[in-house]
Amino acid sequence: MSTRISKANPWKFFALALGISWFFWIWVILLGWNVFTFPAIILGALGLFGPAIAEIICNLQGSNDDI
Repeated sequence: MSTRISKANPWKFFALALGISWFFWIWVILLGWNVFTFPAIILGALGLFGPAIAEIICNLQGSNDDI
């Protein structure tokens, strides 16, 4: 029986997910745009994909050779 020790770091995922999301959302806030106008709704939608992008980055950086 082999025992695997996970080297996963959930804090890295949370920091990356929030960083990516807020990177897009902060422009809407700083520029004072209405959330439902054209440029702001695109940035808001891109911010929603922050956790998905962070998960892809974390999975690509992991060493999952046996998958």
